Amino acid sequence: MNDSVAELIKQSHKQATPSEKRMGKKLLSLNMDEVVYMSITELSEKISSSEATILRYCRKLGFKGFQDFKLAISRDLALKEKEADLSPTSFFLSNISKALEKEAESIDEEDIEIVSNKLLSSRKIAAFGVGSSHVAPTFLKQRLLAVGKYVMAEESSHSMAAIASNLSNKDICILFSVTGSTKDILDAARLAKANSAYIVSITSYPSSPLGKLSDIILSSCTKEAAPYRGGVTQTMGQLFIAGLISEKCYSMLGKEGEKIASKTISNFSDKLI
Repeated sequence: MNDSVAELIKQSHKQATPSEKRMGKKLLSLNMDEVVYMSITELSEKISSSEATILRYCRKLGFKGFQDFKLAISRDLALKEKEADLSPTSFFLSNISKALEKEAESIDEEDIEIVSNKLLSSRKIAAFGVGSSHVAPTFLKQRLLAVGKYVMAEESSHSMAAIASNLSNKDICILFSVTGSTKDILDAARLAKANSAYIVSITSYPSSPLGKLSDIILSSCTKEAAPYRGGVTQTMGQLFIAGLISEKCYSMLGKEGEKIASKTISNFSDKLI
């Protein structure tokens, strides 16, 4: 399909039923920059149409489903950005800057403090993420190692299941998932919850299955659009939240944390050339 999504919708009106025309008009009235970040549930609520109706409409336009529809929108938006003649550096910097600014504006400092308190008082700390969402758990692990807190950061389904199965009510399990619907993450969350571990989720969809399993949700405002550019802004959003948690932990540990960090750094000094 060479036509933009907006053009396809307009062209479809020529042979559309009255209900399909209403659907098309509703979609055209929305900002496509926002639609590309919506789940089908969010769009359904936004335009007061059922998810099944939206799926049928997407297929009527020639798409395989809702994700394929969003992928086409994502390509349209990318083409507009290209036409704006931004250099790769300017484009990348602009996207990341906007993502971090949104995270900073939306973050709940009280929730960060609650999670950090729970983390420091836990016997075991597990942090899971799959694919690009595994970057943040690894980052959190490295940050907390500096102050003597060991984080079990895993990505494989078997390792996550093994660790989650051995958690208890004295432990914390931090799960990173943009959609909150990743199967391996949900499986680990259910195992951890069955063992009464404290569940923290970092997700862009609080009402997702993962959100419903969580004791507390740190909501990331960077959402996964169609996977056109590899989800860099989503990863940066997760890293930002992981960084805030580790910084809060440093602050709470105070002099004790500084002492441990100093010892850790001194033990690395002979590794430097």
